[in-house]
Amino acid sequence: MQKFSELLEKATRFCDYLAGFCLTATMLLIVINILLRVIWRSPITGTIDYVNVLSALTIALALAYCAVKNGHIMIDLVVEKWPARAQALVDSLISLLSLIFWIVATWYTVEYGITMMNKGVLMSTASIPVYPVLYLIALGLSALSVVLLHRTIQNIRKVFA
Repeated sequence: MQKFSELLEKATRFCDYLAGFCLTATMLLIVINILLRVIWRSPITGTIDYVNVLSALTIALALAYCAVKNGHIMIDLVVEKWPARAQALVDSLISLLSLIFWIVATWYTVEYGITMMNKGVLMSTASIPVYPVLYLIALGLSALSVVLLHRTIQNIRKVFA
């Protein structure tokens, strides 16, 4: 289980690096667009589409690593005073519910990507296909689902230990 945890952390860290790249690309794109608009009065066509795509990818790819590092908001004010097994039980239930939600979200994102691919939908200004972006978002959500599955298994083990 320890090797799987290490592999999971490395995979999610890679996704986080990709998210960092997307965030950096977003900032550079905005700055370059502003400079081109002010200096040469010729902005980059489709900047809004590119920023939207990069922002969505930044969030989707960073979620899993955030979950691995417990960087999300947790409500422990009441539960932290309970016995360890009760805490593990509550954590198991929350992890399981989160897992179910994110699996469903991943599934619908993939289905939506398939629909967009079959219809040939392009982004309005940039004229790039929508479906690859949706598949990358689904990849980030599936990584989050794997992290939640791992956490759920760990919490269930604590309950029955």
